[in-house]
Amino acid sequence: MEENMTRVRIARPDEFEQVAALYDEMVADIEHSAFDPHWNRENHPSDAFLRQAIECEQLIVCEHDGELAGALVLDEGGAEGYEEAPWPTDAESGEASVVHVLCTLPRFQGKGLARALLKGAIDTAKQRGRRCVRLDILPDNLPAQKLYESEGFIRVADVVLTYPDGTFEAVLYERPLVGPCA
Repeated sequence: MEENMTRVRIARPDEFEQVAALYDEMVADIEHSAFDPHWNRENHPSDAFLRQAIECEQLIVCEHDGELAGALVLDEGGAEGYEEAPWPTDAESGEASVVHVLCTLPRFQGKGLARALLKGAIDTAKQRGRRCVRLDILPDNLPAQKLYESEGFIRVADVVLTYPDGTFEAVLYERPLVGPCA
């Protein structure tokens, strides 16, 4: 992958329509596939969620050859159930970043965009002074687990989480940014 082909950055306020279209395309293309995250665009990720993330500079996008090809939200809030998890990093409110709705368009798969987005999230969390990055995924998403583990994320626990669109079994991961495992 050539460096000049892929660029990761914070989404601009004027990009909401492009970001919403990216998630619409991803959800439509990936539904019923092995990588289906079971998202419903009316509830998760909703337009209101994406709009707020853009306004708060929490939405990170990945451009490939000048086209938006992936995105994620990096905020401080985990789903209901995060607070009981046995997180390895002691992080007070505001000291942990949480990755949500990481997606790359299926037509761009295999180009390292998910890895670039994840590295962008880690770099952004470091710049913001966070102690760790946390995330959750569906238990059957083995490719994502492999990616996260290859980027230094530690599997923390298998839990049940409550999101706006329902309750799900999930696997929690954390990437320490301070201490001996950073």
